Amino acid sequence: MTSTRARRGLVTRCCIALAFIAAISAGVACTTTTDPTPTPTPSPSPSPSPEPGNMDSNGVGKLAVFFDPDSDFETNDVYDVNGDIIQIDTDRSLLIWKATGSEHEDWSVDGNDLIGNQRYRVRFGSENGEQRAYFTEVGPATVCDLRIGELFGTLLIFATSTPVPSS
Repeated sequence: MTSTRARRGLVTRCCIALAFIAAISAGVACTTTTDPTPTPTPSPSPSPSPEPGNMDSNGVGKLAVFFDPDSDFETNDVYDVNGDIIQIDTDRSLLIWKATGSEHEDWSVDGNDLIGNQRYRVRFGSENGEQRAYFTEVGPATVCDLRIGELFGTLLIFATSTPVPSS
């Protein structure tokens, strides 16, 4: 009887540990709170390829172009707070991490808004005199911190207090 209780206790502790790991990997979205827990977006997985005529030489479909309403600046590249660059493939509804080419599903564009598991906004600024587009929250003009999670390769989005640069 003691060994049965001991086994039940071990099983219970294992279940609690697995639930804790799952909870840590779930997280919270980029919001105005100071909660440092990220929200994962869906993991990369195979997507249907666009028609060959719509792809560039790197096999990427039609990339979203973001327009600065206050100038004639336009770009495909959107920066996070660390200078990492993402692009949106509108043909395949993918967010592309430019440095590695990793793809993250279910992203769309509505003007200068990015729509994933929630809505974000592209805002324009400059750094060292170079015009750039930045991945920000919809409310405050703070640049988000995007990361690729080590455990499952999911896209993680963190809120920051860093305003869009204007130098």
